[in-house]
Amino acid sequence: MANFTLEIYYNGLPVEAVPEETEVELRLANRGESSLEGLELGLGREKLRAGFSLAPGATLLLPYRVRDLAGKQVFQVREGQQTLAVASLEVYPRKISPAELQWLKFDRLPRLLAQLDAPNTVLLNYGDGPDAPPFSYTSLDFTAQKLRAFSRQLLDGGLLEELSQRLDYRVIERSRREDGMVRGSIRWNPTVQGWLNSPAETGLTHHWVEAPTDYATGPNLLLVFWLKELIYENRKLAWQVETTGQASGQLEKTVAEFKEYAGRFEYFLKSQQNLQAVQARLLERPAERPAERPARGFNPRDPAQWAEVARNCRECFNPAYSRLAEAFEEYARRYIRLPEEAGEEAGMPPLSVIYEWWAACEIAAALGLTFKPGEQGRQSGLFQAEDGILYYNQAAPGGWYSAERVQPARPDLRFEPTPQQGQDPNRSRRIFLDVKYRNAPADPTRAHPEDMYRMLAYMNDFDVPTGVIIFPGPAAPAPRLHLIEQPFTRPAAPPIERTTGQTTGQNRVLMRLAELSLRPPVSNGPEMIGKWEDSLKQNLARLQERP
Repeated sequence: MANFTLEIYYNGLPVEAVPEETEVELRLANRGESSLEGLELGLGREKLRAGFSLAPGATLLLPYRVRDLAGKQVFQVREGQQTLAVASLEVYPRKISPAELQWLKFDRLPRLLAQLDAPNTVLLNYGDGPDAPPFSYTSLDFTAQKLRAFSRQLLDGGLLEELSQRLDYRVIERSRREDGMVRGSIRWNPTVQGWLNSPAETGLTHHWVEAPTDYATGPNLLLVFWLKELIYENRKLAWQVETTGQASGQLEKTVAEFKEYAGRFEYFLKSQQNLQAVQARLLERPAERPAERPARGFNPRDPAQWAEVARNCRECFNPAYSRLAEAFEEYARRYIRLPEEAGEEAGMPPLSVIYEWWAACEIAAALGLTFKPGEQGRQSGLFQAEDGILYYNQAAPGGWYSAERVQPARPDLRFEPTPQQGQDPNRSRRIFLDVKYRNAPADPTRAHPEDMYRMLAYMNDFDVPTGVIIFPGPAAPAPRLHLIEQPFTRPAAPPIERTTGQTTGQNRVLMRLAELSLRPPVSNGPEMIGKWEDSLKQNLARLQERP
């Protein structure tokens, strides 16, 4: 609509790109001669303001603080179903560089998630009620990691070859009967010639049993169903890598690998003549009676269907079908399928969330932990190994002050080391780690003072001797650790042993507050990443030392 305009201004000038967390001004102008009623201002699917009106010649100025969503943000003004004006704004990161963000989103984080066996969907926000959507990290690289693993398991792992040697089948005997007539003069046995020589024709009946081999069994239906899905997923991934540009350079170089997987799966289906009937069964229409209904709508993800198919796979004479059931069950539970459609705001989780998820995975990988599913619902999960457990966004038990809160305290990361033999059980070795995507306003090399004070309150409340604030900090070849150790007086605490092993008469403990500057390494080379990871391990080992 030429008579309506939407413009974005910053410091009195029109802009097309701003850094994150910048306050801009949206100017909505009605240059027509009639009033506009029921207008709605939206950002993607989010409604910023609804139900307002503009008189002829009026201009509405709306301040808007840009969130930490790096990428293209599209603002729209609508009147009912009609779009009056559109304006786009490119948002770039402020605390890390665009190159670092690209490396985190499309290279490092997908590999860490796959390495730690972690999901790409996790609930991070606890303040918006139980219906708050989870943080879904949809990534071509993460999907490629999972898809490659299952494709290799079938092809290079020999599973398809073992299945093809002894395909499952069933034999159903069916009684057949054929009635025929013999016409003309008949010469019978002399014993019956006397009374059977008069008819000019007589009837004959032929009985036999048919036992055809039927390969359209539940295990084979599962095999064909999965192979067809893998063919589609491999080709879809390759197409999105080549057309969207939302993939790492390494994935772009190896995209032909997924086309090859799809071709090998298709060749297997075509070379197995016995599976042709199975493919036809997947396309048949349902019969009238449910008992005779073929595999139309066959979906092994349906729990009712899966229970029967899995049982049939375990009872097969070929043990490879049991492996097929286990592999598909893992695929159905853990493979992350890419969305069919992507809007302008797709793939734009907040930078604070990306940074928090990445920091948690880096800490877990440095500690040698593996993701373990936690309680479903409002808790996210945990990383676990013999040395201890790293709780991620889970409520911390205890705390005299926190017990009075409606919402329990949830430090971003809480490391609980496994008690060692001979260790004093009353002596806590827990570590609280809060991930904050911000620096001190005056000094970018230090954590924000408010975050430090909040961590001190946590440490005192939960009797935690070591607390860490993780923040981006300046660009550096390795993580930087700034450790502050000082005695602290706890008013109502019993006497506690010092590190010297002597009991004091004072209610004083040694508390350790640390600032860990964590940001992507300046180079993506294997040698640089290895040094960066070794430095992080050394810093974490220092934090685990007994205070």
